[in-house]
Parts: sequence; structure tokens; C-alpha cells
Amino acid sequence: MGESVVSGLVRSWVGGWVVSRGAAEPVDEPWGWTVDVGQSAQVARHVLPEPTEPDVRKLVAATSAPGTWLKVFTDDDTVRPWLGPGWRFDVPGYLMTVPLAAGAPVVPTGYTLTTWQRGDVVRALVRTEAGHFAARGQLGLAGAVAVADRSRPRPRTAAGVWARW
Repeated sequence: MGESVVSGLVRSWVGGWVVSRGAAEPVDEPWGWTVDVGQSAQVARHVLPEPTEPDVRKLVAATSAPGTWLKVFTDDDTVRPWLGPGWRFDVPGYLMTVPLAAGAPVVPTGYTLTTWQRGDVVRALVRTEAGHFAARGQLGLAGAVAVADRSRPRPRTAAGVWARW
């Protein structure tokens, strides 16, 4: 049996995300992937595109290291009973796709856009007319896939999706 649509999309997302974050190559697991991120707040991440209760419970039971995250593609209410004490939820995020198309970015009047690329990471910075920070973001390029990451408007919102230990 082949890979499901969700697993294929998540595989593409993981590929671009590890490029954007400079993380280790994902390690294939029966339930998805493990990624060594290598940051104090996020040492490793287990990515489960189609989580099952037995898989989540087994990972949770085997996890004691702070900074280990679970990225699960299901509703919080579904996975919450599968987690033990010490796990907390981050704000929800969403897996979205759009076909890539060439075109010039449209920058609102009064703002400037600066972009640069280092390796397979493209970064963008938007400033106000006075030069103040307005927004930033980056793309991790993995073949024909570009994964948007670390997109932040002026400090008002936080992004994430993960239950984490």
C-alpha cells in the first residue's frame, strides 16, 4: 500500500522544515519521522502524520528528556488523552499547500522588502517607511517544495502546533 496524501504532504513539509531550521535529516520511523533539532528548547521532534493512540502512548512513555516535541496532525482533543503529565500544548498550526508560481512580491505603500538567500533558505524582512520592523519570514527549499517557516508579523502572535515535553 502506498503513502497516504497526508503522509506525503507531511513528508514534504518535514523536508523543507529541516532545511529552514538547519536540523538533522529526518529519520524514518514506522509512525513518521524523528528529527534532531539541536536547540535547548527543542532537542528533538517526533513527527506523526497519522498518529495512533498506541504509537503516541509508546513515544510518551519512552520520552523523559525536556525539549522533546511531538508534532501530530490531528485535533488536540484526540491526542490529549494519550499524553501523560508534563506534556503541554502549543497554539495550533495548520498544514497548508499552494502551488508555487513565479511573480514579483507586492509590498504595501510605505513598506520596504529585503530578501536574501543563504544555501537553501530564503529570508524576507519587511520594514516600515521609518525603517522599523514590520514582519519577517523564511522559506526552506527542498527540491520542488518551499516550506514557509518562522513567519512573524510585529510581535503580536506566536506560531506553533506541538505538544511538547
